Amino acid sequence: MKKFIFCLAFILTTIYSSCYAHKPYNELEIKTVNLEVFPKKSSVYAAGTEVTIGDLHGNAIKLLYFLINSHVLNLSKGSYKLLLEIYKKKPEQLTAEDLTLFRDLVDQGTYSAEQKIRFLGDDLCDRGMNDYFTLLIYKKLDSEDVPFEIVLSNHGNFFLEAYESLDHDFSKNPYGQGKNESIVQSMLNLAKIINRGLVNKEEVIQIVQTHYLKHIVFPGYLINKNKKEITIFSHAPLDLQILNALAQDLQVKYSDRNLDDLSQSFNAINTVMTQWIMSNNFTKHYTELNEAHTKSNTESPIHQVLWNRDYAILDRNYEPENKPYFVNYVHGHDSEPNVFDLDNLLGKGIKHNKGPYAVHLTHE
Repeated sequence: MKKFIFCLAFILTTIYSSCYAHKPYNELEIKTVNLEVFPKKSSVYAAGTEVTIGDLHGNAIKLLYFLINSHVLNLSKGSYKLLLEIYKKKPEQLTAEDLTLFRDLVDQGTYSAEQKIRFLGDDLCDRGMNDYFTLLIYKKLDSEDVPFEIVLSNHGNFFLEAYESLDHDFSKNPYGQGKNESIVQSMLNLAKIINRGLVNKEEVIQIVQTHYLKHIVFPGYLINKNKKEITIFSHAPLDLQILNALAQDLQVKYSDRNLDDLSQSFNAINTVMTQWIMSNNFTKHYTELNEAHTKSNTESPIHQVLWNRDYAILDRNYEPENKPYFVNYVHGHDSEPNVFDLDNLLGKGIKHNKGPYAVHLTHE
C-alpha cells in the first residue's frame, strides 16, 4: 500500500511539474465571481508573473477585488464588507465619516510589491460610483511601492481633460451637460462630494499629480527575449502599424526591425506622452493632432489607440512578415489566439457586480 501511494505521488508530482514547466508565457485566467462577496480563494502566482486586468469601469471594488485576488493586498473580510457598503452609497448619502473610514481601511491593509500589476484603463470617469475611492487606492499602491501601470484609455482621457482644465473642473461632462451622465458618473460624483465640502479639491489634485499621472503608459509592453516575443498592452485594439503612425505624429524614431528597436520605439513614444501628461498638456496636444488629421481626412493614431473599434484595419499576426520575433496583443473587445480579451461587463455599474473575472498573466 505504501509503495502504491509513493508511486501515485511520484506520478502526480511528475505530471504537475511537467505542466508547470510547459506553462504558456501568456495565459488568460477566467472565472465567475461576485464582487460583493469577499474572494474565498485568491490566486497564487509564481515569482516574476505580471498580472493584468481589463477595464475597471471606474469601479473601486473591482480594483480591490483584483488586488486581493492577486495577493497584492491582504485585507480582512469585514473590512471588505465595510468598503463595499461605503462604495455603494450615492454621493448625496456619503458622510465625512464614511470617507475617513474608507481611507483608513485602505491604509490599514497589508500590501505586497512582489509582482507587477497592470490596468487596461477605463479606471476613472466611467460607470462606477466615485473616482475618489479609486484615487485613494492608487495613492496607497504608490506609497507602498507596488509596481503598477495604467494604460491610458478613452475614459481615462476624459478624466485627464477635466484635470487639465483651468479650474480642474471634474463636474464638466465630456459628452455635454445632461448627456450620458451614467457613463461618466464616477467623475461627476467626485465633483459632487467636492462641492459638498466632504473632500478638498486640492487633495484630489495632489493625489493625481503625485501618485497617479506617473503610472500612465501609452502603450504598455513586455518582452521575453528567450521566446523572442513581445506582448503589447493597450485599451483599444491596435497593431504595429498604428503605433508606427503614432510615432510619426510625435516625431520620434520608429523601427520594428527587431525587439530592441521596437522597445526603444515604444519607450520614445511613452517619453513624449509622459512629458505631455506630467506638464498638464496632454489634452492640448491630443486635440491638435486630432484636428490636423481631420483637416487631412486621415485617421488619427492617437485617437485610435484610445478609441479604435475597427478591426478590419488591423494586422495582428503572431508572426509578423520578415520579422525575427512574435507579437501578442492584450486589450479589450475581442480575441484571437495571440490576442487576449480582458473586456467584460463585470463591475460596469452595480447591476454587473456578478460575472466573468478575467486577468492576463505573463510568466517568466
